[in-house]
Amino acid sequence: MTEQEEDGSVWVSSEVQTDGTYRLTLTFNPDDSITLDDEQALKYALAILEAAHIAEYEATILAQFKSADISEGTAARFIADNFRPFRALPETGTALELIPGISQRTKKPFLTVLLYGVETGQWDFKDAREHAQAILDVIIVARLDQVYHGALSDRLGMPDEKARAMVSTMAKFRPNGVLL
Repeated sequence: MTEQEEDGSVWVSSEVQTDGTYRLTLTFNPDDSITLDDEQALKYALAILEAAHIAEYEATILAQFKSADISEGTAARFIADNFRPFRALPETGTALELIPGISQRTKKPFLTVLLYGVETGQWDFKDAREHAQAILDVIIVARLDQVYHGALSDRLGMPDEKARAMVSTMAKFRPNGVLL
């Protein structure tokens, strides 16, 4: 079951592993994916949220300075010299890095998304929150996939292949419309 991000750069899914368990998998492109345990996935989601909040906070400093009639250049220098050196960028624990920024044109916060050090796109605050929420959702769904598979195969006696197929089609039956 999969949640695809708006920009298509990261897919979040509950995937069956070789040991038969379901785990959260991040797919960065068709040839590059990583499976995370719950602790790693939580660290990843927290890092996404933290980076988004850093970008938003910096944009808020810029807006506050502007409201105090302090020039944008002075505000930008303040952020660069007096704020950024004293805050740390969160580590996602994956090949994905996020660099907070502020749009020069719109003054809105954004995150530059890097994969293996190469820029692959940008997320706004909403995109980042939705991605982090998808991570949290799939952590839970992977656990439920495991329980459902066990109920079908162990307790109902359904053949493993059929039970796995049943679990994999759950997305189209979710009442809230979210495809996980």
